Amino acid sequence: MRRSGLLWEVLGVWLCSSVALHFLFRLDKPSVFWLAASLLVYLPLGVLLVRGEPFACLGLRLQNPARSLGVLLAGMALLFPLFFLAAHVYEAVLAGRAFKFGIPPGLPSYAAFQLLGVAFPEELFYRGYVQGRLDQEFPGTWQILGARLGLGCLLG
Repeated sequence: MRRSGLLWEVLGVWLCSSVALHFLFRLDKPSVFWLAASLLVYLPLGVLLVRGEPFACLGLRLQNPARSLGVLLAGMALLFPLFFLAAHVYEAVLAGRAFKFGIPPGLPSYAAFQLLGVAFPEELFYRGYVQGRLDQEFPGTWQILGARLGLGCLLG
């Protein structure tokens, strides 16, 4: 069976990004983290633009924003109280300290960096680009709990 060459494309993009990240982090400058994040976002977008491919293969779809926001808020309403309960148990029972609820200093900038500089670029590159393209090359052949899985999922 003839393949479309997506495996070589993914390997090439992954290799280019790995080499570039290696040399970027050798610079040891504070702005390197944002450059690395930009590389993980714009390299796959550039490849898709050059190939004339839609960005939908990255999982960038916003079909029902109200439903997506509702699911996000429901997940937060369910998970955050459980997290605070676990933090209280850890502090009071295991660590023997008084639990005090509060926002740590620097949390907004730390959270913004984690979301925009770490989570989004990593998810877009690996889950969106690498796994998405490998799923196109190796379509799902197994179905587990309603999800179609294939070699692309294992390689990604």
